[in-house]
Amino acid sequence: MSDIVSRERPWPDLERPATLRRLRVSNAGLVKATLLCALAPIAIFAIFLQPLAAASLLTGGALIAALILWGWAPGERLSAPLDFSLYAGCLAISLALCLLGGEDHLFYATWDWYTRDAVLADLVNNKFPVLYRYQGADFVLRAPLAMYMAPAAIGWAYGLRAAHLALLLQNAFLFGAIFYLLASLTSGLKLRFLALFLMSGPMDAVPQLVQCLLKGEVVHPHFMFWNPLASFWAQLPQLFWAPNHAFSGWMIGTLCLLRMGREIDIAILAISSIILLFWSPLSLIGAAPLLLAAGWKSLSPALLRPRTAVAALGGAFMLPLLAYFSLDAATLSRGWLFEKQSFFLWYPLALVFGLPQLWLLLLARKEIPDRLKPTFFAVGVILVLFPLYRFGATSLDNEMAMRGILTPMFLLGVIFAEVAPRLIDGRRAYAVATLAIVMASAMTATMEIRRALSDPPYEINDCNLLTATGKILSYPLPSNYLAHVEKAPAWLVSTQGRRLEIEQRQCWPGFALMEGK
Repeated sequence: MSDIVSRERPWPDLERPATLRRLRVSNAGLVKATLLCALAPIAIFAIFLQPLAAASLLTGGALIAALILWGWAPGERLSAPLDFSLYAGCLAISLALCLLGGEDHLFYATWDWYTRDAVLADLVNNKFPVLYRYQGADFVLRAPLAMYMAPAAIGWAYGLRAAHLALLLQNAFLFGAIFYLLASLTSGLKLRFLALFLMSGPMDAVPQLVQCLLKGEVVHPHFMFWNPLASFWAQLPQLFWAPNHAFSGWMIGTLCLLRMGREIDIAILAISSIILLFWSPLSLIGAAPLLLAAGWKSLSPALLRPRTAVAALGGAFMLPLLAYFSLDAATLSRGWLFEKQSFFLWYPLALVFGLPQLWLLLLARKEIPDRLKPTFFAVGVILVLFPLYRFGATSLDNEMAMRGILTPMFLLGVIFAEVAPRLIDGRRAYAVATLAIVMASAMTATMEIRRALSDPPYEINDCNLLTATGKILSYPLPSNYLAHVEKAPAWLVSTQGRRLEIEQRQCWPGFALMEGK
């Protein structure tokens, strides 16, 4: 990705301590540390599986770790020394955003955290597998658990409070690495680039305002939920509501950018997609065409070498992960969007207001760096077509629009953040349109931050998943998190042990509205 590269460093030049000046850490070292941190939850998860599945995952994990650590030559940008002042700034931004997103519950946490807290509490209190009983049927926890496994391991030794702190620190490190890698690639002002990226997304405020004028009231306090068929999500709400999905989608997007610039080899990109599957299988859906395209471009005799064979072998040993995620997947609601009666009203509106950066960049495509144009057009096709097929826990959910196209939305935000300053400095029509989109899009992120600062935080809860779900929803069985135990093969996971049931107690004392009953 040649244009998103700069020799400038328009960032505060903080004086590094002598110990850091002597420490030789490259940008490639940060990539390796990030991928190893993302890989570690698979090893923790594996030790609780049946022997055959555990041995397979641990063997695959060892092969993947070897590929990450050795045998590849970083490009020019990744070979450069780590810019400690830039990294410290990105880490501070990441920590602040994770806190504002509700992690560790120092600030208001969105309602997705009611469920995420319960998953972490169940893993801390019961390890894995976690088993449930509801209305005479038995279930096993089936979810992308990578974000929770290392914090849960801390919780086994030091308790639930320590697990939440570990979750915060883990996520701050991971997102800080992504911010640093993006900032180190941009050709413009780094802080401006990160701000434009984080604030990019749909212009949710416009349809919210129209519906408010028509109905005389605010449609929804969280701006993203204005469209009942397809809600495209902005970057910052993804981090606040679903950091596990955000990290997976954003990391894949970052690695795609690094691959474009020949900074990493195709083996790193391939094995990373396997690792990140455990963080979010949903984000792999929209990323799949981009990964396949990267693989196609890499086809050459050079692929016939040991690294490629080891990567393929490592991927084969990870097949138990696919088996785990496929458990009872048929329980999810699914179907084509055009089967909905209101399709021809809401879907066009979703495209217009949900993807404003796409349409502006399409008009100003001459300003897009040449090497990014194929990616931009591929991203556009994915964003328009993929949400047409929906799936989710209920018939109202469209996880494809919210999570499945997360990587293409990330790449669109990155390209827009890189090109927007040029448009603002260029022709007046483009400048006005760009500023209008930036301001309208930023309203969604601004409202999320406002709620984090103004709404009261609530205590960390240790209610189990069935109890927490039953407090906030009319159906206490989250089908996207659970699978019937009879669907779990004996070679994969044990289904023997204590069953958790709905508890008759408060989860969030003092917050009656959250209790739901």
